Order: sequence, then C-alpha cells, then structure tokens
Amino acid sequence: MPWATWARRWSAEENRHDDLLNRSSYFIKDVGTGTNPYLITIYTSFQERATFFSHGNTARLAIKYGEEKLAQICGTIAADEKRHEIAYTEIVEKLFELDPSETVIAFA
Repeated sequence: MPWATWARRWSAEENRHDDLLNRSSYFIKDVGTGTNPYLITIYTSFQERATFFSHGNTARLAIKYGEEKLAQICGTIAADEKRHEIAYTEIVEKLFELDPSETVIAFA
C-alpha cells in the first residue's frame, strides 16, 4: 500500500501543478485589448477560429496515429470552438452595423 499512497499523492500534486499553471497563464496573459469591448470581441473571434483549426488538426493527427480517444476529445473541442467562432463573428457583424467607425478602428 505505500506505493499506492505515494502514487495518489504524486498524481494529486501534479494535478495541482497543472491547475496552478492554467490559472496563472489565465491571469498573466495580456493580448493588448485592455478593457475595450470592441478589441476584446474582435480578438476573441479570431482566437476561437485559431483554436478550432488547432484542435481539428490535432484530431486529424490523432486519428492518423491511432489515438481514437484523443481524436474524439479534440474533435469535440474543435466543434465547441467553431460554435464560439460563429457566435463572436455574429457579434462583430452587429458591431459593424451599429458602430462602424469604432469597429473598423478596433479591427485595424
């Protein structure tokens, strides 16, 4: 049982490391949008598109190398990202309609 106890503690500690890195990267990432809602929305629309492609490509590679579960997970995430991209794109379209001057400046 000492091995099992050590393995559980080690796994829990590694999980805490992952959580800490995840949270810290969330708080320290500065993409230059400040608090400007136009910049935030436009940036996010592009970011969602990029992560859609990234996870979709990873899913295709996973299938190629026989990692079916990883392919399924990445495919699910890619589908979520595509839905997010569509939503943000619709929001940006509405911004162009409602406030074209500020939206063009933010887009530039």
